[in-house]
Amino acid sequence: MKLATRLSIVVGVIVTVLSLSIGSFAILYSEKSEIHSVSSMLNASTVETQRTTDDPYSVALAVSDSSPLPLSAAIVTGAHSISYLADNSASLHNPPDTRAIAKSLISPVVVEKSLLIRSIKTGPDEYLIYSMSIASAQSHTRDLLRNLIYFVLIALLISITSTYLLFRRDSKINESANTLKESQARMQEFLGDASHELRSPLTVIKGYTELISKDPKQADVPRYLATMQSEILRMEKLIKDLLLLAELGESTSLELSEVHLNALIRRYVDELSDLSSKRPIALDLQDLVVHSDKRLLEILFANIFSNISRHTPPDAPVKVLLSSERTEILISVEDGGPGIAAPTQQLFTRFDKARSREKGGSGLGLSIISKIVHGLKGDISFTQGDLGGLKVEIRIPR
Repeated sequence: MKLATRLSIVVGVIVTVLSLSIGSFAILYSEKSEIHSVSSMLNASTVETQRTTDDPYSVALAVSDSSPLPLSAAIVTGAHSISYLADNSASLHNPPDTRAIAKSLISPVVVEKSLLIRSIKTGPDEYLIYSMSIASAQSHTRDLLRNLIYFVLIALLISITSTYLLFRRDSKINESANTLKESQARMQEFLGDASHELRSPLTVIKGYTELISKDPKQADVPRYLATMQSEILRMEKLIKDLLLLAELGESTSLELSEVHLNALIRRYVDELSDLSSKRPIALDLQDLVVHSDKRLLEILFANIFSNISRHTPPDAPVKVLLSSERTEILISVEDGGPGIAAPTQQLFTRFDKARSREKGGSGLGLSIISKIVHGLKGDISFTQGDLGGLKVEIRIPR
């Protein structure tokens, strides 16, 4: 799970717990305040009735009429019969039980879920009971709880979204920073390898130049010049490949056009056949047209077949396959050369020494091939082929 996701979950939990805790406390306090207000009215009515010397039932009627909230008064006898003095929305539906009446003599008691009662003993086994409704307080509490849930959900959504976006941005910044560090490390390694590769032919050229300068007429001068020419050509090839890699790394757009892959591959196969006429070449090419960058495809096939020509015997067999697989085009090229003991992703590394550069290569061919394939939005893999050598499989979108 990504850091941004984990942090979003943690923040969401914290926001939910805090919102529910604070909101619930405020709602319960509000409900308690409303019920306390009703209780105070009941207590005041009871005290007023008890203090008067007038008939308590008459006083009860007067108190009920003057109450700001519906106040019901009823007479309950020991037989649990009930007679209403003031019947309204706060009236009891049934006589309270003995235990509730006993408690209500001291303080208000909730009965029938939403009625608060307060009792006065007016005679042997006879009680005057005031009742007021707390349904509005309970309804208000339910409304507040529903609003609290809505608030928590909205706050949760906002907090998770904002946290995820914020930390995802930070994560991207960190990823970019790490990528930059890795790129810098790769660049330093690349520059070190490049300077070493360029220094080698220069050292050879310098050495032979000094030998020739000492005695320009010595018999070995032609051999020295041939060696120098060879090193110059190798350095020229290396520089050319370095420039191509730099160009591939900076390229962001493709020059798309219709490319007949069959004809393009045959062109490079013919060149390979011309260079080694004894080489058996098996072709299985479908007539396919791809919408891609023709220049990059030309460089790709030039490097593939150049590697075969350079690194395999002139009579080593080659098999080339071009076929269509749903939305992809498969290009498979395998040779019967010495191959590579364990084909891995490291073959794509710049200046890879898996196939010797002593035969005129720069060590950059496989890196160039990889760059081109990925630039074409495709995939490349190396395996051991049926012919015993290296098998290169390339898949590019149609």
